[in-house]
Amino acid sequence: MVKIGSYPVYIFAILKLVWFKQLVINMTQDVIEQMISATLLEANLLQVPITVSIVDLGGHLVAMQRMDGCSFFALDVSQKKAVTASQFKMPTHTLYELAQRVPGMEKALDKNSAILPIVGGFPVIVNEQVVGGLGISGGDADQDKAIGEKGIQALLPD
Repeated sequence: MVKIGSYPVYIFAILKLVWFKQLVINMTQDVIEQMISATLLEANLLQVPITVSIVDLGGHLVAMQRMDGCSFFALDVSQKKAVTASQFKMPTHTLYELAQRVPGMEKALDKNSAILPIVGGFPVIVNEQVVGGLGISGGDADQDKAIGEKGIQALLPD
């Protein structure tokens, strides 16, 4: 048996499994459906065809829905916004503003084709921990932000 300090390794493996299981449980189908319903409702109210993407904590796509009339390009853009928000654990508009103030940061972010630090991405937070990301694309920056905020607000307690 291998030990780390005075603890057997298998204890750490069990703790890691419990931690990972908690993260997976938090991104439930109910959470996904609440966000999609809220974003589509707001997009319909604003009369803006969007694509909504939801990724898990690892940045893997778990749901995507494209409204009729939404641009083909919004598929990729919404997913990249969701990945960016999940990996940086902050809204993409916040990351964008930060990149404008920190010399060299914008250039560094541009080097990674999997992320897109522009308005419309939000971290998904359940039980005070980030469990994924939500990305909206199809409207202008203000519309994507407003629609995404409605998706995140759908998860807040009444």
